[in-house]
Amino acid sequence: MLEHQHLLIMGDLSDPPKSEPMIEKWMSSLIRSIHMKALIAPKAKYCDAEGNRGITCIAAIETSHIVFHSWDEMKPYKLQLDIYSCSVLNLATVWKALEEFNPIELKYKFYDRSNGFQLLDEGLR
Repeated sequence: MLEHQHLLIMGDLSDPPKSEPMIEKWMSSLIRSIHMKALIAPKAKYCDAEGNRGITCIAAIETSHIVFHSWDEMKPYKLQLDIYSCSVLNLATVWKALEEFNPIELKYKFYDRSNGFQLLDEGLR
């Protein structure tokens, strides 16, 4: 039976990603560390529109998707991360990967979408 787990994270960072290649490499490493396989390799793009400056990186994984957004023109820097998988997610592995950006605070909600949107966990990190 497939799992349907969905992790949504938003927070503040001390050190946002600085380049498209850097965040693509980070996301590739995250995909491997959560034991997923890329279906479409991570692709990042920097947005330089005033009020929305930052990096977005997306990847399709065999079990769904990962989307990362960061904004670097305000302090603290902002982050949103969305991981949806038809497999089991290890939250500790995701927290460890995010340490690279020196998070100040991370808020999260973790859902089981097998039967609607059952909230499994939420909190601050």
